[in-house]
Amino acid sequence: MKDSRKKVKSKINNSMPKANKTSKINENKEIVSFLKSISQKNYSEANKYLQSIIDSKIKNRIGGALKEKFF
Repeated sequence: MKDSRKKVKSKINNSMPKANKTSKINENKEIVSFLKSISQKNYSEANKYLQSIIDSKIKNRIGGALKEKFF
């Protein structure tokens, strides 16, 4: 079971365009910044990071849906 998961993950990672990989890295950095802001009780800054994370996820989801064929 674990081997098949590794194969799927490697196929996904290899098939991801470079732009998606960099956006994923940026998203991870924003998540880290969000968590740091929460732990420092800087809630206004945390809110900005959270909004940015959600916006990028929605844009990626919409972009992926537009690339799929409907019929």
